Amino acid sequence: MCLKYWTLHLLTVGEVLSFASSVYGQAETSPEFSRYRPSYHFQPPKNWMNDPCAPMKTPDGKYHLFYQYNPYDAIWGNMTWGHASSSDLIHWEDEVNALVPDQVYDHLGIFSGSGITKGYQGKPTIGYTAVSKLPISWKIEYPLDAEQQALAYTNDNGATWEKIGIVISTPPEVARTGFRDPYLFRSPTFDALLSGNNSTSEYVYMTLSGGTNATKKGGRLWLYKSQDWIDWEPLPTPFYSASGDQRIGKFSEHTLGYNWEMANYFVLSETPAGSQEEWHTIIIGVEGTSVYDTIRWPVWTMGRIKLADDSIQFVPEISGILDNGIDYADNSFFDPTTQQRVLWGWVTEDDSDNKEIREAQGWAGMLTVPREIYLFQKHGVLFTNQLLNFTGGLHFAWDEVQHTNVVSTLGIRPAKELELLRDAVEVEMHDIEVEQTRSFYHVSSGKRNYEISAVFDFSRDPTAEAGITVMRSEDGREETVILYDPVTSRFTIDRSRSSMNPLYSNATQWGEFPLFHTENGLEKLELRVFVDNSVVEVFANDRFALTTRIYPTLHDSTQVALTLARGKGVRVDAFSLWPITDRAFPNRK
Repeated sequence: MCLKYWTLHLLTVGEVLSFASSVYGQAETSPEFSRYRPSYHFQPPKNWMNDPCAPMKTPDGKYHLFYQYNPYDAIWGNMTWGHASSSDLIHWEDEVNALVPDQVYDHLGIFSGSGITKGYQGKPTIGYTAVSKLPISWKIEYPLDAEQQALAYTNDNGATWEKIGIVISTPPEVARTGFRDPYLFRSPTFDALLSGNNSTSEYVYMTLSGGTNATKKGGRLWLYKSQDWIDWEPLPTPFYSASGDQRIGKFSEHTLGYNWEMANYFVLSETPAGSQEEWHTIIIGVEGTSVYDTIRWPVWTMGRIKLADDSIQFVPEISGILDNGIDYADNSFFDPTTQQRVLWGWVTEDDSDNKEIREAQGWAGMLTVPREIYLFQKHGVLFTNQLLNFTGGLHFAWDEVQHTNVVSTLGIRPAKELELLRDAVEVEMHDIEVEQTRSFYHVSSGKRNYEISAVFDFSRDPTAEAGITVMRSEDGREETVILYDPVTSRFTIDRSRSSMNPLYSNATQWGEFPLFHTENGLEKLELRVFVDNSVVEVFANDRFALTTRIYPTLHDSTQVALTLARGKGVRVDAFSLWPITDRAFPNRK
């Protein structure tokens, strides 16, 4: 990749554009380019993309979203910040690339980062990691000063960006595994803690993600402060740290890994802000190994903060998995207009990094649909034995009046704006009985881009396992089955027959979340399912997400059905399906 980088940059700009057009121009009109390409998900015009970067809203009211982009190839390399803008978070316009690797300090790549609307000199500002040495990995010895932190600002509401240069060059720990992905924010709470009894000083803060290879290996989140955007002071001890083998929760098989990436810090609270229920929240991309043989996974953790050793330290209380599928490197911002924290994650290909597939397809990767992150709370919950395995991700507060529990956890659900994408409803049904005599209930066919909303009632048989089958062929040779089992609290997407092409993964993806018991009985399962050609995103009860990729080969693999996998039967209170013909980039050819 390094050799290719230098080869490209020895060419003139005209030669590069000619080269790119000749290599990839045909791919955009080829069957391979469009076969699995989504329509309403965010992705670049072609080539490779990964992490979402610096989502923000500029003073002119326009939304901006940047992303890790390779302008020259459908594999990782030549990291540049691609750029798009929007008026509604759903429909986007391509903008010129915001940051390119054209300085000595960033000539090997512009890695990920964040943005802040009122930053350097009061202007929108982005922080990013400037890379001057490769390769970088938590598995190998870390090159000295490979990653440095830089800033850029805009004078024209994000149309163009002016680099300030390096502001942080050396990490606070020598034996590190990474030092990247600056996250910028302000915090009156942090200001007050650091000022003590003195008059409050106002700072801007930056977290940096990485890890240590010292005796106690594990992830690190360092915290810096500044008053002028140029001079940054590290706080003496890490903001958050964990050992590599530390489990996310007592009963979780996921650990906190050996290196952290793309950390976001923010506060979630009840409305109004500043209420008693205020949770300091961190989301992290974790690298390492887990019992699931995954190499990376997205983690959330919520807790409190304290002042210790002249540093602000995060104290976790509950933690969990942000998305149980192939979503990673999530990045968020707070929208002052809607008062929502909106988040996107990177959705990878699931083709075992097959170079032939990537070259023929001409693109790789996309972002999830926009999601809202919020404080989820449910009143009237009865504590059952089934919840014992989930106490690491749930906070219980006893209600003295009702003699039940108030449960708090991280909420995740599709952003409200996604409803703008819906065509007229095609299927709308109520009170459907899916039972042993009719365990496969055909609903629709002929569509590859749609949204489903469904409510399942397991009260008839709490041991039943049921869900939705999508992308099924008429003969059943291909299908993807989405199932929930209330006995094990396990949610699965069975991809064993998703594709007849053996080059694509057929592994079942799964996660766990429990339905709550209240005095009214077992909570109903409320699903939102987004299918967009080769990507499937499932949301359950506003607190669970699972993203996967599927690659059906048969032209008739479009059927949708309700499915009973086990048990006497299940009642579907409501089922709606909306086709989606709208596109994320309506003005692209």
